[in-house]
Amino acid sequence: MRRLIFSNIKSIGSSAFSNCSSLQEIIFDEGVEMIDESAFSWCESAKTIAFPESLRYMYQNAFSKANKIITKDYLPDGLFNAAFVADTPSENNMYDIVEITDGKYKLFLPRYLGRNAIDDYAHDFYLARFSDIASKDSYENKILNYISLIPLRQNLSILLYGYNHDKDLGTYLRRAASSIIQRFVNNDDDERLVEFLRFGLTSANTLGKFQKNMNPEKMPLSSAYILNEINKAGSKKSNTFRI
Repeated sequence: MRRLIFSNIKSIGSSAFSNCSSLQEIIFDEGVEMIDESAFSWCESAKTIAFPESLRYMYQNAFSKANKIITKDYLPDGLFNAAFVADTPSENNMYDIVEITDGKYKLFLPRYLGRNAIDDYAHDFYLARFSDIASKDSYENKILNYISLIPLRQNLSILLYGYNHDKDLGTYLRRAASSIIQRFVNNDDDERLVEFLRFGLTSANTLGKFQKNMNPEKMPLSSAYILNEINKAGSKKSNTFRI
């Protein structure tokens, strides 16, 4: 079962589709009002969930593996308990990041949000339009106040900077560039490294230091990008004349 469409139904029971590993797409037609505890927990392949306007409430761990949540005007009550972890994180969710969007505005939040942050965000969005809160100046950066894990803070900052190009975030990422690149190289994380490099926050000299230790077979995109940037920097120098 890869696709589920819910029509003419008002509620979904506790653990109804828990651990349904083959489920990839969940479609809620208007009319669904409540989703009970763990209804879609540990559905590993169902990464994107779109909510109808009729959805009013959901319970704990209803969507424990969703990476992207698409909403309309209002977030359903209970969402932050349904999709985020309040207690001690595990290795499986410690560095996960969830995107919430209405198609225009975005929030990027860690799966392990913690009780204080869950309560804080639930309070902010209670009976408020998503766009009214998420559109506030630099509101999306608020999450960084709760993050102490350096790799998670860096990963969130990369996503946020790609979304809002905040000057302070750019300064932070420029200073942390060597640490970020080294971590991605160590993990052979080619796609995320290229995403970061394309911001243009790293000097050619710094790129050159990492290029020597990079495996082009494991990281072809990053290797090609770095080599191109080094060549461009060398070309600029060769065209410079001093008098």
